[in-house]
Amino acid sequence: MTKAKKAVAPTKKTVKKTVVAKPKAKLAKVEAPVEEAKIRVKKDSDNLTDDQNKWWQEIKRLPIELYGLSDRAVENVATPVNINPKQLNLRVSAPAGIVAIEQALQGFFVVEPTVGVKMPKYMMTTDAMFVLIKPSEGTLQKTASGKYVFVPDEW
Repeated sequence: MTKAKKAVAPTKKTVKKTVVAKPKAKLAKVEAPVEEAKIRVKKDSDNLTDDQNKWWQEIKRLPIELYGLSDRAVENVATPVNINPKQLNLRVSAPAGIVAIEQALQGFFVVEPTVGVKMPKYMMTTDAMFVLIKPSEGTLQKTASGKYVFVPDEW
């Protein structure tokens, strides 16, 4: 024979309630008169030197080709920053903008007046964070055929 098991009554658990005391008196809101602050946010382009500003003004409206986006210019993907006064540093918002800026600058050239050679107006390179642009520097060299070519200096 098996013995019948006694039913065990469930035990009661005690729950402690946290009581939050209400403040006895309400604090009056004090509103001070607000003066309109005239704050001018300084843009990175405000800090450019005269030469950098001249270079930026020349290239910022150059059209660029970005996939899926039409009617874009250099200024839509890059912001000038003054780090080195001998070059223009651009902070680019998208990696595709680097290639687009490079292609735009390739079509921007000057013709050397004495021998009529096309020379790029600007040189461009990149570092870890910026696109670096400066006026082209180099020499004209005569080739074996008697024509002159522009040979850029090292960056």
